[in-house]
Amino acid sequence: MEKRIDAIDYYRGLAIILMVLANYLYNVTTVPAWLKHAPDIGLTVIDLIAPFFVFAIGLTYLPSYRRRVERDGRAKP
Repeated sequence: MEKRIDAIDYYRGLAIILMVLANYLYNVTTVPAWLKHAPDIGLTVIDLIAPFFVFAIGLTYLPSYRRRVERDGRAKP
């Protein structure tokens, strides 16, 4: 069994905290526009947080899949 990589867990936790903070800041009027989601077409720093989280999921997909196949076998749905 492969050992968990703590750095990935920390990275994923940071991404979640940043997503919560970004959604809170959406309604705050004194926050600069570059710290909010881009309206319509555009990209700000905040718009990159969710893709960072999805990237972290991708890093752990293969080890998770291998553990499940080892535990249940390939034929089980």
